[in-house]
Amino acid sequence: MAEKPNEIQVGGHHYLGGVYQHWDWVVENRMGYLEGQITKYLCRWRNKAGAQDLQKALHYADKLWEAAAHNQVLFPLPRRVLGLPKMMRLYQLTDAETEVFRLAAEWSTLEALVRIRQLIEEALRG
Repeated sequence: MAEKPNEIQVGGHHYLGGVYQHWDWVVENRMGYLEGQITKYLCRWRNKAGAQDLQKALHYADKLWEAAAHNQVLFPLPRRVLGLPKMMRLYQLTDAETEVFRLAAEWSTLEALVRIRQLIEEALRG
């Protein structure tokens, strides 16, 4: 492997490159796949597919809620979210988007997942 993964982007430029990227934040916070997808689409929607990315984030939020409601995923243990100020600056997250990131990283109730959905729907309504 000649180049480090953060030095390469396959197609587009919506992750802004650099030393610290969305996937670094997901790994640092030990997030699950669905949570990582929700935040991935939120951090790139302005620079890639617009409302379609918000709809994808909503789709993953719905799947996470469904899986949690049917005990198909483990509820995460309480934890402190790491690196959120860095993500806010890097991706110019709004307060509502930052709240989705926080909730996705530390949710422990179905109500938190409902709140994620509400915040994404608000973003879609603009």
